Order: sequence, then C-alpha cells, then structure tokens
Amino acid sequence: MFWIIATIEVKRIQPHQGDLLRELRLRALQDAPDAFVENYDTASQQSIEHWQAIASKHATSHHAVNYFGFLKGELSGMVGAYITDSDPDIVNLCAMWVAPEARHQGVGKALVDRVVRWAQEAHVGKVRLWVNCENIDAIKFYYHCGFKDTGITTVFPATPNAVEKEMAYEFSGNQTKPTTRA
Repeated sequence: MFWIIATIEVKRIQPHQGDLLRELRLRALQDAPDAFVENYDTASQQSIEHWQAIASKHATSHHAVNYFGFLKGELSGMVGAYITDSDPDIVNLCAMWVAPEARHQGVGKALVDRVVRWAQEAHVGKVRLWVNCENIDAIKFYYHCGFKDTGITTVFPATPNAVEKEMAYEFSGNQTKPTTRA
C-alpha cells in the first residue's frame, strides 16, 4: 500500500496576474452565482486593466490581499481578504472559491489557513465572513476551519430573498497589538 499526497500551494497574487484573477473569478461566478455579490455579466465586461489594478494593489497592500490555491501545480482556487478603516481589528474573508475538481482535497482549507495567518501577521482580533444560510456545505467547511456562528444574519445584497450568516474565527490568547500598522 502507498499513499499519494496531493501537492497544495498557496501563493499571494502578483502584480502581473490580473488575467489569472479574472479567469478564476469568472469560473467561480459561473459555478456558484449565488455565492457572490457580483454577477458573471458584470465581471466579464470589466477590462483587463481593471483586473490588473486589483492584482497590483492586492499584491502589495497591507489592507487587502488575494491568494491563489494550486493543486498539483494547477490553479484551483482563490480567496480574498481585507481590513477596513472602520473595523481595523477585523479581517474580512471574501471571494472564496475552489474549483469543483479540486474540492475535498485540502485547497480550501489551505486558502482559509493562509488568510488566518495573514490576519495574525496584521495583529487583528478576528477573521469574519458571510455565507449564504442555504449553503450547508460551505457552513460545514467553515466550522471545520474553526469558524463559529456569531448569530448575526443579514439579507444578501445580490439576492434579496437570501439570508447570509456571519461566521468568525477569533484568536485565542493575547495578541500583541502594534501601535501602528505597516
């Protein structure tokens, strides 16, 4: 008997990778249109300069980031995260998606773990996300990653009949807070 271990890599977006961000975002919007605020038609009409600007900003920003997940060298998933000026102690996890052929192989967990590590590096108190209440698989996945239901719900902006729940990953122990963010 032998074990085959899938190689998973998570890499921060690079300034020149707007085309990859666009490609993955459009695949995500086709696969899971109810999971995102943006729709396929709107996203597909954005210029490549739009995607390049996002890639360039998120490659170097201390307040916003995108990560790509690779399974056996193939681009297989993505996640975004950002910190707002109004809530500087919270990292917001967003735009999470893993290609159907790469699901249940550790790519999603690796992407979430990388956002959690980025949050720790930023010295914030928690990571927050919003998930459609009907997306049971995603909710189970986030529980598995250590997130907890906060009890807060809201109407999903893109689909007024849908309800989202807030989930949060709070860091245990005392985090050393810097006096300023780099």
